[in-house]
Amino acid sequence: VVIACGLDSPYPDNLFMPGQTQGLLVKASLILACFLVAFVGGYLIPLPASTKTRLFPVARGEPSVQKQIRLVLGLTAVGTIIAALLVVHHGGIGGTIRAAKVGKQLGGLSALRAIPGMGAVVGSALVLTLWQSRHQGKRSSRRKIGIVLAATSLDAAYVMLWGSRTVVVLVLAIFIAGQWMLPQVRAAKSFEPMSRRKSRPRPMRVLVLGIVLFVAVIGLHFVRANITDTNPSPNSQRLSMLQNVSVSTNSIYFDSSLLAFRDWPSTYPDRNGKDFLLGLESIVPRTLWSGKPQQVLVGQWFRQIYQPLAENGWPLGAVGDWYVNFGWIGVLFGGVLSGFLYRRMMRAWWIATWTPFTLAATVCVVMFVVPVGFEADTAVNWVQWALPLLICAWYLRDRRRASTSHIDIPMRDADPDARAA
Repeated sequence: VVIACGLDSPYPDNLFMPGQTQGLLVKASLILACFLVAFVGGYLIPLPASTKTRLFPVARGEPSVQKQIRLVLGLTAVGTIIAALLVVHHGGIGGTIRAAKVGKQLGGLSALRAIPGMGAVVGSALVLTLWQSRHQGKRSSRRKIGIVLAATSLDAAYVMLWGSRTVVVLVLAIFIAGQWMLPQVRAAKSFEPMSRRKSRPRPMRVLVLGIVLFVAVIGLHFVRANITDTNPSPNSQRLSMLQNVSVSTNSIYFDSSLLAFRDWPSTYPDRNGKDFLLGLESIVPRTLWSGKPQQVLVGQWFRQIYQPLAENGWPLGAVGDWYVNFGWIGVLFGGVLSGFLYRRMMRAWWIATWTPFTLAATVCVVMFVVPVGFEADTAVNWVQWALPLLICAWYLRDRRRASTSHIDIPMRDADPDARAA
């Protein structure tokens, strides 16, 4: 809308010829509309009532606070050891981040990033759990909340050693989403259907957390750029304010898609599924596959077509990934598949136990696994984020109530389609 109204131009400016933007916007809008229609069609595919939801990490019963504390502190302790070894080996925090982002020397250790990552997710859920207890009048000391919050912050900082600031964003996003849970905890029971709950979060608290999130995203972007001695945008001094925000928040899906819609397949041939195959191959760790070929993610490959020396990539999102691989047919198929996947995820969400862990895990899956649909790297992202959370959910499950957690929630309330009917 901003580009169509002439308030800004696509990023980067030098790759778009004057006068071609309006035509590209029409084509892009048509392709996105086709994807959304296919998405809705896929979402409306009926699921049997007996459909399993084990692909998505949700609480099975009410997780024990003591188990959550042990898990968070254990993950933080292991993450501290890993971070200390990396910092010592690479000569400091800056050297470690440069080795990860510029030298790509931590690629074989990416699986270790899941340890502090899970600590941050479970820690965020535990902070909300302890805050719930205080709202309910239960004993929950501020000291305990402070310890867990400190451990969560450390875990998010440890992930930054891989050059990723997304976990910091994730923690803040979980806290913001949690505001829809906290105000009504006195009137809501753990197994009460979510459709019966009213949400009235405190606007000021949400606003403050939103400002902190925005400042953190922008600030960490420039901190990382200064540490690595690289600037993600060589012409950043000439970027508009909106373009700077888009680049800093990695929100240039639409700009990248405009290039893809313009140059495929007229200038460059379709990828014919290569990026999705690379995403599947990425699941196998390099330590287990000695001859594993050097893989280039679709975003990095796409950007290097236009800027061969660039290290970071331009995300295409689900629509762009399917389009450069299979054209219009891929967009339609990808939309149906994405809608069906979201339907299964929402089934898991609606029948799960209403706990902060379910909220935190779902926010994590939405942000990291299927942010805009089924992408080329969705499979590997599921292994990196959803699978460890499934293990955490299994450890935290309430063995006494997990077997009855689905009985207390009528299917009419659990299934969003049934509720709509």
